[in-house]
Amino acid sequence: MQTLLQGVLACALAYLLGSVSPAWFAGRARGLDLRFEGEETLDGENAWRVLGRGPGALVFAADLLKGQVAVGLAYLLGGPPLALALAGLGVTAGHIWPLFHGGAGGRGLAPAAGVLLAASPWTLAISATLFALLASLTGRLAHAELFAIALMPGAAVLAGRGDVPLMLLAIGLAGMLIWARWGLVEVLIQRMTSFEKCAIGHLKTKIWPLVVALSLRCNVKRKRFEHTPFKTLESWIISPKMGM
Repeated sequence: MQTLLQGVLACALAYLLGSVSPAWFAGRARGLDLRFEGEETLDGENAWRVLGRGPGALVFAADLLKGQVAVGLAYLLGGPPLALALAGLGVTAGHIWPLFHGGAGGRGLAPAAGVLLAASPWTLAISATLFALLASLTGRLAHAELFAIALMPGAAVLAGRGDVPLMLLAIGLAGMLIWARWGLVEVLIQRMTSFEKCAIGHLKTKIWPLVVALSLRCNVKRKRFEHTPFKTLESWIISPKMGM
């Protein structure tokens, strides 16, 4: 019972911490509301695009620090590993769906990275490596980010070696981050569907005539074979009269 109460308390405090948006304060300092500017999100990426590199970097660092502080507070409260995981989920949820700012927040990448940096640096390192590899192979940062997030639970399995709270944390973080990028997921699904249709159409136009030509050629050979002595010999061999 005490463990459950510690986890709930850590999650609630972390959610309140995550609801405080540095991007909102950075935007208001310039007379802007980032909820209605650029990509309309309260995170470091949107601040980078709208306000510039300096403010964007500061916002990203502050969001990263939020994740670390949330896990650190849960640790100071003496919570078990499950409480640390709940605190990480709470601060990320507060960043994406803040109590303030009308529930419109960021996409959660920076606080989630801070949580993993405090709870499992190896999970963060593996995920970052996967992102770098996918980005270099595809040349699409957004798609590489999405696939790296989806593979985060696998990275947690490799890093934690059966650590159940860490696996739950990674699954929860991946789910929230993918939900915050659902528009990109829909675009990716549409592109994959259109690519499949184009591939099937290409196969029909290129391979089907070849199949027809081969079939006709086989029919011609079969007809030629029927008029050869070999066909007569074959019929004589398998004839029922041979058994008499």
